[in-house]
Amino acid sequence: MRDAYYAYNDALLEMVIDGKVSQDLDASYGRFHAKALRIAMLLASLAESRTIALTHWAYAQQVTETWRLMLHQLVQSAASAMPLTREEVLEEKIEAALNRHGALTARQLSRCIKGYAMREIDSTLAALTRAERLTAMPHGKTRHYALPGDTPTAEPQEVTYTEEVPF
Repeated sequence: MRDAYYAYNDALLEMVIDGKVSQDLDASYGRFHAKALRIAMLLASLAESRTIALTHWAYAQQVTETWRLMLHQLVQSAASAMPLTREEVLEEKIEAALNRHGALTARQLSRCIKGYAMREIDSTLAALTRAERLTAMPHGKTRHYALPGDTPTAEPQEVTYTEEVPF
């Protein structure tokens, strides 16, 4: 039984060292062998045995492997369930408005995107331009923003907005 305990511990540590496991789960992987040993001791005591049999260890390892699988499922579902931040929602709304209407000024964007201050829109436009997700085109005293590859050759037209950009 002792060999099985150390083999399980070595296998878990090998997964961590090889990078097969996210660093966020290192601590859990470092404890699974101890949890399995506790379960095996509990099973042996319930069987009124003073020693842990290999059958106790096998069942305990199976339980901890189920926990390990559940841990990975939990991490995966938590990662996919992360809600978008306010900034991410604004970025998507800006891109949707530009995709729908073409090149727009910051003021025009603020008219079709409700619930955001002009300061938020300006800083988001600057960040998207720095990240090259938008193209900024000077036009007189104003600046028009467009999606990359969507730079108009003609002068941008005034657009009327009656509804918010769907998201």
